[in-house]
Amino acid sequence: MKLETATFFVGIAGLFQISNAKIITENHTLSLTEIENLFDCDSFDATASPIYTDDDWSNVIDIYHEVVGDLASISKEDDYEDGFEISYEISRLPGKGRGIITKENIQKGQVVYTAENAALFNSGLLYRNFLFRLNREFACDVFVHWAYVFEDEEDGETYIGVDLDPGSLLNDSDQGERDEKNIECSDEIQVATRDILAGEELLCSYSDFHINEGWKEFGLDAYWDSRE
Repeated sequence: MKLETATFFVGIAGLFQISNAKIITENHTLSLTEIENLFDCDSFDATASPIYTDDDWSNVIDIYHEVVGDLASISKEDDYEDGFEISYEISRLPGKGRGIITKENIQKGQVVYTAENAALFNSGLLYRNFLFRLNREFACDVFVHWAYVFEDEEDGETYIGVDLDPGSLLNDSDQGERDEKNIECSDEIQVATRDILAGEELLCSYSDFHINEGWKEFGLDAYWDSRE
């Protein structure tokens, strides 16, 4: 990332540009709440959040590779494909925003999604650099709605993760009406916890894998705690 200039696209409002190396350098120590304020995420209408295209996801994965280089957890050689193993549609749901609806019946134990596009960050600096390379609305989606902190069972290390495909639109069963989860999302390969009928929303429990206090390990505040 060039420190001289960072740009953020502001939808139809045009282009917003910060051209001060000192400001951009200081952004590398900002908390999540301070980043949210800088990006002015509250100005976006959550009910009209974009439904991103395959090209959008592919471009963001390219940015991820540019930021983390050889540390990338997503293969660079393969053409973009999302991680869903079933047919689905993205719908706008009252009180939730976007969500994933299955278009087919799913049997208990069936693989629903594989987190093959999970972008991992082992430092707060890399994560911040990634955010400041994205357009504002996508960046707000990442750190307000999608990113999580988890402990990898294989190496025992803690990472910031975000799924760079529609898997990020799987809603939390612990939010809203507290519907029962129907997908187990704590592993890379995610399976149905019960039979699911076509037309149902796919839900998982974020608390099964996300460590909210883990943000502090990366020099970032616990975002949702800071807004309470």
